[in-house]
Amino acid sequence: MQSGSLADWVTGIGELLAVTVALFLPYIDKRKNIVTWNIRAKQMIYRSAKKLIQNNGNNDIQSNENFKNLNLFIEVYSTISTSSSTIKIITAGDKILDIIGESNQLTVNQIDQIQNIVDGLKNGKQN
Repeated sequence: MQSGSLADWVTGIGELLAVTVALFLPYIDKRKNIVTWNIRAKQMIYRSAKKLIQNNGNNDIQSNENFKNLNLFIEVYSTISTSSSTIKIITAGDKILDIIGESNQLTVNQIDQIQNIVDGLKNGKQN
């Protein structure tokens, strides 16, 4: 039995590597996209919630652009999200909206609850 020439071995190894990359590249791309989506979701929820807390008392929360944007963002992302990690992040944003509810001004308790969620997002812990 012949083991083949060096050129045959190099060609065979090259083909094996090409097939391996072709099989795993979509998985790696999908994972990278999920990470990017999660970062964007965290940033959007974090920024919107912080602005709502900072602007509390300046105007009606229900008509605040940050509140409207957060609400719309949560609705859209919850519809298109398929990753469990993204869904956890969106759930954190949904909790913020639930805490605000129909309030026009945030109470100290509401601010504390929102701040805990925001801190959890910042630290990578979604409850």
